[in-house]
Amino acid sequence: MRMLTTVLVLVALSTAGCANRRWGPCALAGGLIGGAIGGVGAGVGVNELEPDPTHEEIFGGAGAGLATGMLIGTLLGHAICDPEEEEIPMAVPPPPPPPPPPPAKKGTMP
Repeated sequence: MRMLTTVLVLVALSTAGCANRRWGPCALAGGLIGGAIGGVGAGVGVNELEPDPTHEEIFGGAGAGLATGMLIGTLLGHAICDPEEEEIPMAVPPPPPPPPPPPAKKGTMP
């Protein structure tokens, strides 16, 4: 349970800076590539490091690696190359026209 809480906190912190980015194809590609690398790497690692691994251990390691790789790859793909949303500048109204000059007084000579 403690590890799950740690993972959720890390995910929340890592996505905090993504408020101005759209989720796009880079996140999808990163998730697919990360999942493939993580799944194969973890499956091979369990197969090589365990003295006599069972199929359940190999597939369990591959599944955990797949999920972890997909999560990390998705976040990295999103952070690296997904486009930033353009900020639309607010229309600034033109300044009011200056007041008219005061009328000249009659009967005075300059």
